[in-house]
Amino acid sequence: NKPNPNIDFENSPVYVNNNLIDWEPAGFPRRCGVSAFGLSGTNSHILIEEASPSIYDQLDEDGEQILTLSACDPDALKRLVRSYYEFLNLRFKGRIGDFCYTANTGRGHYRYRLALIGRRLEEFKARLADLNDILVADENKGIYFGETTVEQRKTGRRSGSGGFGQIVTGSLSDICRSYIQGENIDWEGFYSSVAFRRISIPTYPFEKKQCWLELSKEKNNVKGPTEDNESIAVASDDLLFEEKVVVITGNAAFGYTETERSIGQIWGRVLGYDVMNIDDNFYELGGDSVNAIKITSLINHSLSLNLQVAELLEHQTIKELAAYIEQNTEKMNLGEVTEVKEAEDSLPNINNKIGDISFTRDSEGLNNILASQKMSSGEAPLVTVQKIHFQRNPTVINHWNTAIMLFRKEGFDEKVITKVFTELVKYHDALRIVFKTKENRIVQYTRDIQEKLFDLEVFSLNSEELVDVIDRETFGLCSGVDLGNGPLVRLGLFKTEIGDHLLISVNHLIMDSYSLYILLQDFTAGYLQTINHIDIKFPETTHSFIDWARDLNKYAYSEMLLAQIPYWKKIEEIRNTPLKKDYSLDLHYYRNVRNVTLFLSKDETEKLKRQANYLYKTGIPELVLTALGLTLKEWLGENKILIHNMSNGREGLNGIDLTRTIGYFSFGHPFVLDMTESSDLPYTVRLTRDKLRKVPNQGMGYEILAYMTPPERTKDLKFTLKSDLLFNFFGQINNLALGELFTISPIPLINHWSPEVERGFSIYVEGAILDGQLIIKIEYDEVEFREETISQVVKDYEKHLRKMMA
Repeated sequence: NKPNPNIDFENSPVYVNNNLIDWEPAGFPRRCGVSAFGLSGTNSHILIEEASPSIYDQLDEDGEQILTLSACDPDALKRLVRSYYEFLNLRFKGRIGDFCYTANTGRGHYRYRLALIGRRLEEFKARLADLNDILVADENKGIYFGETTVEQRKTGRRSGSGGFGQIVTGSLSDICRSYIQGENIDWEGFYSSVAFRRISIPTYPFEKKQCWLELSKEKNNVKGPTEDNESIAVASDDLLFEEKVVVITGNAAFGYTETERSIGQIWGRVLGYDVMNIDDNFYELGGDSVNAIKITSLINHSLSLNLQVAELLEHQTIKELAAYIEQNTEKMNLGEVTEVKEAEDSLPNINNKIGDISFTRDSEGLNNILASQKMSSGEAPLVTVQKIHFQRNPTVINHWNTAIMLFRKEGFDEKVITKVFTELVKYHDALRIVFKTKENRIVQYTRDIQEKLFDLEVFSLNSEELVDVIDRETFGLCSGVDLGNGPLVRLGLFKTEIGDHLLISVNHLIMDSYSLYILLQDFTAGYLQTINHIDIKFPETTHSFIDWARDLNKYAYSEMLLAQIPYWKKIEEIRNTPLKKDYSLDLHYYRNVRNVTLFLSKDETEKLKRQANYLYKTGIPELVLTALGLTLKEWLGENKILIHNMSNGREGLNGIDLTRTIGYFSFGHPFVLDMTESSDLPYTVRLTRDKLRKVPNQGMGYEILAYMTPPERTKDLKFTLKSDLLFNFFGQINNLALGELFTISPIPLINHWSPEVERGFSIYVEGAILDGQLIIKIEYDEVEFREETISQVVKDYEKHLRKMMA
């Protein structure tokens, strides 16, 4: 601590601080230099400059402020008053202007309304204290209270254009009176000339009350039927948010059209927002293709339209989409419901006049119709994914199933299972499909409901033999599927003294993963209705899988599809970089599969979602895909990497609604991850996002051209581009729809696939958001890759995901 005696510090402008002292301002921004001298001349020099005072810091809060509170009933408004009062007394340490600004612009405005005028924090605390016991107006104290009507809230408009800085106390009173009379105040315009900030304040005070169905007790400790025998609500995503009201903002001065209101309600419910601005971007709100399908379906049902997913993705705000719908209502209106034609009429004559076949909004088939509620039957050609797997696994395709094992501690009732699945297989046409050979080609055929619908085998077990017997019988049930005669639905009920296990297995050719989710929803609803002695009732069906297959066959010959060829030709010119494999392997069998799973917590997933929405202006799937690209670049040393990207295929064509249809809809296509500018992460994410959006029709056309369109019409394409890695993001799954009836069995499900199933890819990367938690599973061939190789890839993947959360 002694100064160098050779330096005259006293007569020098340089001095050493050995105690903390105040650094007084000198009329200009204070600056300091930080120098860090490292080893081998590695030095870092940083200059720090004092930030200039912001408009926000200089804001004069001496002016009058308005604070609004509102609720749907008086009791809720009283709870909100108490909540605000406690917040201001115990937790609030900020600026009262920020508090008022947040309450006025960031909260909904409902039937019962309060408006308070004050200048200081203590004044607002006193006003709220006066309202704690009774809601009463006292304009002398700056307290305004009123009840509005729906009609007042619909028609009342006030621009508030005078602005915060130009309003005198008298006009503040006018605004408060207008507000409590139901007028829609443009609060954003009111604050347009000042720089207040949004802060965290108490939310709407929902009543903490549980609601139960008054059901009588029955055997098995389950609830019995209601007295009036009303049907129990069918489990569906729509009903999960049926009572939620979404507040629409962004144009309060001029009001909102009915179309904007309807779309806003649907967007908010599906995307999880209480407040929706009509100018908010769909992707920036976290929208993805799965959400787009659901939103499109709900809009079509709500407004009786034939809106397509592509049209939603093109018009990405509520305002733009509503305007587009209003301009094209006549073209999109469904009009009278037309039933689906018989199978032989729905198939195009592909032997004659191929060039005349068109596939437009006005063409025949499923277009411009609501889904028929009649059972579909008859034959249809295979869809692309079925053709691929028949070619890849011709001898073991019968032992390739989508399956799940459920557990019920109270035990399953065999008769109830039989009744529910009888109705399920009648209801979902795809569950009755079998595969026949006709003129040297395989076709799918929907059997009649008089034929056997499913197999159910029951086993009584003791705990000692439980796991071994379940594994053995699962193998027997899942490997014994007869694709030609059916049924393709097989059930195994394993009864034990401590609860029952139920195997549900459906051949993968007619059921993808999302279809299993639909099946579980309906099985849960049907089981609950049956044990309560209520007739089974499911929601209206969406278009059947067999009709979709027929329509897809038309699309394969359409000019609309052929117009995609130049795009895919350009993609095929990309050089493919193979993965760095530890050992060479030609085929990838299921018996060699190992997997590693990467989890993010719910908090981390929510943080990643916020970053996706607000920083990168996209959704989590694009971030997950970009992180994969960065990982592959680090592994392979290449800037452009080819992957096989999967889409769920439920976008439909020309208004076909597949949201509740069971079947196998997936499509894959080659996609290039461009990591050339990986040092600029926001740019790389946006590039990935934009490239995905430019893929025509979610990529479904590539495999249709390869497997369904005649070769003479696709001569410009080679179909030889082959990636070793498949990527599939399933979207957001809020719950498994099991309710309190069942749980997933603790016994691992194995043997539902043949060990000899050939998978087609070296690595599968599959992601989903399950109950708010991001889960990424990486499956690899243990004969082709060492465990340490994949472990490093997973570590790098997690590293890049976490960088995006920073």
